[in-house]
Amino acid sequence: MAYKKDYDGQVAAIITDAYVFEGKPIEPGTIPSKRFFTQRACWDTGAEVTMISTRIVETLGLQPFEHTSLMGIGGDEEVGVYLIHLGLPNGYLYRNLIVYASDIDDYDVLIGMNLISESDFFITSIDGHNHFAFDIPATGKIE
Repeated sequence: MAYKKDYDGQVAAIITDAYVFEGKPIEPGTIPSKRFFTQRACWDTGAEVTMISTRIVETLGLQPFEHTSLMGIGGDEEVGVYLIHLGLPNGYLYRNLIVYASDIDDYDVLIGMNLISESDFFITSIDGHNHFAFDIPATGKIE
């Protein structure tokens, strides 16, 4: 199921809703009780990996399964690595997604190329207005 959004003008960032769930097994048809809803998930084609804010980590009580060094805009940073499920605005639940936690100032989630590259993703500009669409898993049929 594709997600589409039309903007009134040109945008500096693609922001959508998202749900973050702790990465524990989910029974089919159930919604985990521990979840974090945000209206500040940024689709970042300049990011190789998906990141979550430390606010999400603290709210859900997530525990890292390892730590690693990650190169960001501010240089190398030691970050926690987490397993989550990510609910996207088209209703798709991306299960068992490995993410990194950092102090993301403006967003709760940065959706990186590790997820974007598995989807049909486009942004276009018509008459000075941006149009955004994605579909995951990719079908090659967004029109």
